[in-house]
Amino acid sequence: MRIHRIITMQITLMKKSIYDHKVHIFRYFYIGVLTCCCLFIASCDDTVSDASLYSKRLHTALESAVTANKGPGGVLMVRFTDGSRWSGAYGKAFLDETAPRAMNTTDRFRIGSVTKTFIGTAILQLVKDGLINLDDTVEILLPGTYSHGNEVTVRQLLNHSSAIPNYTNVDAFEDIYYSNNPADREHVWTHEELITLIDNEDLLDVPGREGYYSNTNFILLGMIIEKFTGTTIDQYLYHNIFVPLGLENTYFPTQTAIVGTHTDGYFDFNENGKFEADEMTTDQSPTAIWAAGAIISTPDDLLTWLDELMTGTLLTSELQNIRMQMTIPYHDAPAGVDLGLAVANILGPVGHTGAVIGYTTYMFRYQDVDFVTYANGFHSTNSSDDIAKAIFENAKNVVFGDN
Repeated sequence: MRIHRIITMQITLMKKSIYDHKVHIFRYFYIGVLTCCCLFIASCDDTVSDASLYSKRLHTALESAVTANKGPGGVLMVRFTDGSRWSGAYGKAFLDETAPRAMNTTDRFRIGSVTKTFIGTAILQLVKDGLINLDDTVEILLPGTYSHGNEVTVRQLLNHSSAIPNYTNVDAFEDIYYSNNPADREHVWTHEELITLIDNEDLLDVPGREGYYSNTNFILLGMIIEKFTGTTIDQYLYHNIFVPLGLENTYFPTQTAIVGTHTDGYFDFNENGKFEADEMTTDQSPTAIWAAGAIISTPDDLLTWLDELMTGTLLTSELQNIRMQMTIPYHDAPAGVDLGLAVANILGPVGHTGAVIGYTTYMFRYQDVDFVTYANGFHSTNSSDDIAKAIFENAKNVVFGDN
C-alpha cells in the first residue's frame, strides 16, 4: 500500500512537472509570439520616406540629363512634402586629365540670375523700412542715372515690365564677357558703364504691360540698395539676409575667384558640343553681372532660401503677397508664364533660373516639392541645351509623371 502511494505520488509529481514544463514552454512561446507581433506592428509604422522611395530613379534622372547633354557634371537636390531630402551629384567638378575631381553636393557655385530673388527681397525690405516705395520712379531715386528713368518704377524693375533693353545682349558687352581670354573675363565694369550700353536705346514697350527680361533692371536696383542703405550690396545682403537665415555658404563676391571648395565652370567656346579643360570660366569679375547675377551659394543653402522666398519671413505678409502676385505675362511666352517681383511662375513651377558663363541653375517649388539643380557646363549663348533645366525636368517627371 505504501509502495502504491509512493508510486501514485511520483506519478502525480511527474504529471505536475510535465504540466509546469508545458506552462513554462507555453509562456515563452506566448512571449515570443507577442514580441514578433510588436516588431511587425512597429515595422508597419516605420514609413519609408519619399526621398528613399524615389532615390534610385532620381539618380538615374540626374545621370541621364548630364550624359545626354554631354555636360561635365550636375547636381540635384529635392525636398519632399514629408520633409525628407534627396541629393546627388554626377560627373566632374574639375576637368583635368591628371587630377580630375568629382562633383559634390556641398561645393559652392555661381547661381547666376537666382541672385535676382535675393535682390528682390532686399528691395522689399527697403520698402518695409519706409526708405523707398514700389511706385517710386528711377528718376526720383537715382536722378540723372537713366534717360528713361521718369517712365519706369521700382515695381516695374522687379517684374521686368520696365521694357528697358538688356545690356548683356549688347555686342560691346558680349565681346568681352564671352571672350575665351581669361583677362577679358576679369574686366572691371562700373554700374554707370553698363547702363550706358543701352541708355540711348528706346524702351521696348510701354512700361507695365509685359515682361521683357533685362539684367539692366537689377543693376539699377542694386544701385538703389547701396544708395538708400549707405552700405555696399555685399554687406547689406550679408547682414540682412544671409546671416538671419543661416546661409553660411552663400555670399556676394567682390573678387574674381570663388572662395572655398567649389565647382569649376566650363563654357563651350568653340561650340563643338564638348567641354574641355582649357574652356574653364570659374574666375570672372562680379562687376559684369553684379546685382543681376553674381551671388555664389550651395544647393543646401538654396533650399533654405527657396523656403524663405515662398514664405517671406523677412518681409511683412502684405509685401510677401505682393511679391507672389504673378500679374505680368512674359513677352512671347506661352500662357502660364507670368512674373511676380523677382520671381516667376513658369507653367506651374515657381522660383527662378540662373545662367552665367560656365554655370546654369534651376530653383523651383512645384506642388510643394522643392527642386534645386545646377550644372557646371554652359554650351553656348546660341544653344538650347540647358543642362540644369534637363536635370529639373527629369526629376520633376520622376516625382510627378510626364506632365
